[in-house]
Amino acid sequence: MKILGQAPDRHGRIWEVRVLTFEESEEEDFRFWHDELTPEQRVVTTMDCLADCLKAQGIDELPRLRGISRVLQREGG
Repeated sequence: MKILGQAPDRHGRIWEVRVLTFEESEEEDFRFWHDELTPEQRVVTTMDCLADCLKAQGIDELPRLRGISRVLQREGG
């Protein structure tokens, strides 16, 4: 990994510009999604990414998506 520079944002966070190998980028991506984000943040971020992707294709609003639910079963039941 090679760090090219750092810069603070208006919230006081420090951002880095790094050059990574493919393997390092895979590990960094996994770390970001699984270690830094809560499940709720992952859902919101995924929706934002989908909206940005559709806007790039000229679609201004999200299509209505089917609801997703999870059925939990009790142990021994």
